[in-house]
Amino acid sequence: MKSPTQISNWMQEILSNYKEHMALQVSENTLIAYTSDIRRFFEYLQSKGIKRLNQIKAQMILSYLGYQKSLGKSNTSLNRYRLSIKSLFLFLRITDAVVEDIMLKVPIPKISVKAPYIPSVCEIEAMLSKPTCLRDKAILELLYSSGLRAAELCDLDIRDIEGCQVIVRMGKGDKNRAVPLTPEANKALRDYIADRGVEPGILFHTLM
Repeated sequence: MKSPTQISNWMQEILSNYKEHMALQVSENTLIAYTSDIRRFFEYLQSKGIKRLNQIKAQMILSYLGYQKSLGKSNTSLNRYRLSIKSLFLFLRITDAVVEDIMLKVPIPKISVKAPYIPSVCEIEAMLSKPTCLRDKAILELLYSSGLRAAELCDLDIRDIEGCQVIVRMGKGDKNRAVPLTPEANKALRDYIADRGVEPGILFHTLM
């Protein structure tokens, strides 16, 4: 493993004070990640000959993020590096070490969102044929036929099954909605309830 580069005393002092300041505000894992990111940023600044705090400009931060991108870092990672540096400069402004908020000139890296994978009809049919227990069969058929969210499925109560529809309760102040069931989902649900019993409570009471 490559040993960390020795940073200048003034950089180390800022990093130590920052770590002490943030210790009571963020989780230990977040603190470790942020201080590691900032140390890496300081190592880059030192390699560029930066010797004083007031020499750090927005362009230098953009150059650092560009360098990380050239190493193959994702936009998600670049955004975290930016947040770490932003946190550092917020601390420096709070302590009056700097006046200008140079992060205003550092844009947020664009994070691309991958299109969700949509299974084919054959793949869906294969998934629906796999469950061996009535509960899992009912869950899959219900999700497939109704488009319920996972959280909505977990919140279903047995009283929410009304005829050939499911009542999704939207919470206080919101309107409930009725979701019709396909014949396949209705049968799977009835088979499951016959096995589960009709005692009141959460519909899928063993749902993990």
